[in-house]
Amino acid sequence: MGSRSQQSAQQFAAEFGIAQAHGSYQELVENDAVDIVYVATPHPMHYEPTMLAIAAGKHVLVEKPFMLNRTQAEQVREAARAKNLLVTEAMWTRYLPHMVRIRQLIASGAIGEVRALFADHAQSFGSDPTHRINALELGGGALLDLGVYPVSFAWDVLGAPNQCAGLRATRRYRCRHGGRGGDDPRIRGDLHLPELLSGGRVQYRTYSGL
Repeated sequence: MGSRSQQSAQQFAAEFGIAQAHGSYQELVENDAVDIVYVATPHPMHYEPTMLAIAAGKHVLVEKPFMLNRTQAEQVREAARAKNLLVTEAMWTRYLPHMVRIRQLIASGAIGEVRALFADHAQSFGSDPTHRINALELGGGALLDLGVYPVSFAWDVLGAPNQCAGLRATRRYRCRHGGRGGDDPRIRGDLHLPELLSGGRVQYRTYSGL
């Protein structure tokens, strides 16, 4: 495993029984025994380690959200293509047994033609502004940390959209548990699906800090 300091790397390795600890990401990707790098850093720190691993010829599994913006994602994609490497998002929900079954049911036509999907995702993390879910500077908030789930679900079972649209709204809220309240980022989006779904659409809403 790799960390930004040798001390923290050794502490983590000792706790989880990892044989090798590297005091920098550069040392990690230069290790010839490493074939694939799993990037599990905080969200704003996904890009640089991923590009570092690609430059070293390593395949990469990146925690969600894949990147913070489209520019980063496209640069990673092109760098991986140039090196003929696999770089993918570690969206764990795609590999759950019930997701396998859902894909089978849709493919078989057992539930008929899917024309629409509506998904809500809401979680309560309190009002602590330093919590990574609430800190927008850490890639938290409704879209990057939570919204990826309904979007990924729709993409997984219905295919890639041919059009995306989104609306962001922020309102003030007061925590039900008596906290001071704060900003409640909300995202509502539409994903228009290919013709094979008769022009169907996915609507999703996601909330954080409720």
